[in-house]
Amino acid sequence: MATLKEKQDEMARIRADLQRMEADESVTEEDSGDLRDTLLERWEQLDAECKPIIERMERVRGITRTAGDPANREDGADNGHRAPEFMQRLDPFDDLQAVRSGMVRRSDLVSRALSAIENDARRHRLDDDRAEAATQKIQWQPNIARHALLTGSDEYQEAFRAYLEDPLGDGLRMAQRALSLATGSAGFLLPYVLDPTIVLTSNGSTNPYRQLASVKQTTSNAWQGVNSAGVTASLLAEAAAASDASPTIGQIQIFPQKFAAWVFGSFEELGDTNFAEQLPGLLADAKDVVEETQFAIELLGVGYIGSVGFHDEVLGPVIGYWLGEPFWHRGLMTEAAGAALDWYFWASDALLIGCGAFAFNKASLAIQKKLGFTVTGYSTRHCLARGEEVRHIDTELSRNDWAEAARARQAPIPAPRVDGATGRDST
Repeated sequence: MATLKEKQDEMARIRADLQRMEADESVTEEDSGDLRDTLLERWEQLDAECKPIIERMERVRGITRTAGDPANREDGADNGHRAPEFMQRLDPFDDLQAVRSGMVRRSDLVSRALSAIENDARRHRLDDDRAEAATQKIQWQPNIARHALLTGSDEYQEAFRAYLEDPLGDGLRMAQRALSLATGSAGFLLPYVLDPTIVLTSNGSTNPYRQLASVKQTTSNAWQGVNSAGVTASLLAEAAAASDASPTIGQIQIFPQKFAAWVFGSFEELGDTNFAEQLPGLLADAKDVVEETQFAIELLGVGYIGSVGFHDEVLGPVIGYWLGEPFWHRGLMTEAAGAALDWYFWASDALLIGCGAFAFNKASLAIQKKLGFTVTGYSTRHCLARGEEVRHIDTELSRNDWAEAARARQAPIPAPRVDGATGRDST
């Protein structure tokens, strides 16, 4: 028969195995749930065998310590009456550390989570439909039961409420103490009584380009096309000679680009919400916003010769442009980029717009200098044309510097806005 120390050593090994399984992201309930339950059952069996031995040893020690103290002896009396009996309702959120460390079997997780739902429904924090939906999910997916326990306690939800009311002050500090999930990747979004439907708060856009545009295919990295302003018609008097109305033909060369947006989400978020179903709508909105800020450069009598547009980076909006080589050194890009900057500062509350160029591109840096951009630093970026990392000069244009450059170009300047600002902070 195993001794007490041998049993405690086995319990320590089981605890270490469970903690290892909990920390290993490759271990799932589907492939290791039965093993986890077996370990938990063995641990509970050993715990049940050790407890009476330990309690008996404690009683012996207690009797030994207090046997000689008369104050610890008291005559008893039995009057035949029994003390009243009470039914104790267990707190489903008791010992959440055991839930986090995987020391609770699946059946107990489900039972405690269902009790939590019942309590919330009784307190009118969940309507009947949501309570029924949560009940069904919890009964079939123990991971959701664990999630409901970790994010459904009064302390967790009070911290979540405080964070919404004061996200940068006491609410944030309270949330950091009470919430166990990461806040930068929708962690505060996860109390199980919260409706996870995403409400878009961007300005959106009215995007007519898709209705006006057509889809073309090409076998190279550029689409070659032909454009024309059409045939010129005129009204002629009787017997008057007709002039040549042949159309002027120009060439269009468009380099395709792709829209890209990286969206990160954990298995827990995607499994517990319908984010995946909402994602196509979010991507479509992002694409519309990007298309609205991209412009073609056309030269009268020639057609499309380049493009200019804006996109968002980590630090804020950035302008980019491209011009066909036959049209370099004619001031066309300075004019086009200046018009685009005028539009962007008129249409937005941006304080700063970023730009830059590779160190060898002196012409592009000269354009930026004319438009009021100043150098802010240096970086290394991959150059597609050279197929290698190349030194990059970073520049930016503030609203004030743009206004001075716009006055020099005699461009209209909007009145200052007082309703906040977007884009990079000028500090």
